[in-house]
Amino acid sequence: MYKNLIRFFGIIALFSAVGFSFVGCEDPFVGTQFGDPIVTINGTPKLMMKFTASSSPSSNFSGDYTWSYSDNPDYSWSWNTYGIGEECYSGANRSELTIPVETPNLLGKYIRASRHNHITNTTVYSNVIGPIQLADVPAIVLSGTPQLDMKLTAKSDPNFSGDYKWYFASSSNSSSWTEIKKEEVVPSSCFSGTNNFTIPITALDGSSFVGKYIMVKRLHNNVSEIQSNVLGPVQQGNLDGYVIINGTSKAGTKLIATSNSNFSGNYTWSYSDNPNYSWSWNTYGIGEECYSGDSRCEFTIPENLVGKYIRAYRRNHMSNSNVYSNIIGPVQP
Repeated sequence: MYKNLIRFFGIIALFSAVGFSFVGCEDPFVGTQFGDPIVTINGTPKLMMKFTASSSPSSNFSGDYTWSYSDNPDYSWSWNTYGIGEECYSGANRSELTIPVETPNLLGKYIRASRHNHITNTTVYSNVIGPIQLADVPAIVLSGTPQLDMKLTAKSDPNFSGDYKWYFASSSNSSSWTEIKKEEVVPSSCFSGTNNFTIPITALDGSSFVGKYIMVKRLHNNVSEIQSNVLGPVQQGNLDGYVIINGTSKAGTKLIATSNSNFSGNYTWSYSDNPNYSWSWNTYGIGEECYSGDSRCEFTIPENLVGKYIRAYRRNHMSNSNVYSNIIGPVQP
């Protein structure tokens, strides 16, 4: 009997020891022994400010951070930062987000981030920061690569209104800026949307933007125009393979096409009702008297092309392909 009691208590002691060992051996990555895995964001909730995300312990996490925003800190979060351009993201694993000034409008919104915890196969969400406020100074920002044939984009906060006005000058601190007007300084095709400007290879007068500086202005609070940052000097970049036409899009005026030594044969001129598609096969129906110059590099716009857009192309014998020029138009009477 005593032997049986001893055996009984021995079994209880064994199970107690085993049970204690199970309780004491917590997963070092899950649970509370080292704290729950977390994602944290820091930053000042204002337009143009940079938010930074971190995760701890880092060994629990993998993949990029996903940023999202909402009108309410408790629900209805966007699916990712829908509409925010890639230029707003930076850092390893997209750990940094610069709040855009215009698109989408994040004023009054709340921001959070999340990241995948591969240990538990779950998504861990960060703290919430917001609401987003206006920047300390009026926010009007010009971005892009200052290089020929590259697009620049202007953005501003909701207190701005009206058209963006584009300017160039010979120095970044010039006191004399020249407005870049459609069909006076550059072709209207250089402008797209309400806030984009593609730097032309040449201005309408044949001059170059290389070495120039560019900025924008826009009306703030319906009171005064505010200037953006300045980009420049404009670089030429790699222009091998470019066909360029210069001239004024007006009936009776002469357009001149140029290209580098990669090209051979005649220039082919064509027109369209729309600058984006449906180009004629050559300038069908246009008399030979409209063409002149070496390799038909000159084209005098006839009256029947009023309202049309014009471009040229030439054969690049180095790449064995046709290279198309910039577009001029619509042709004015």
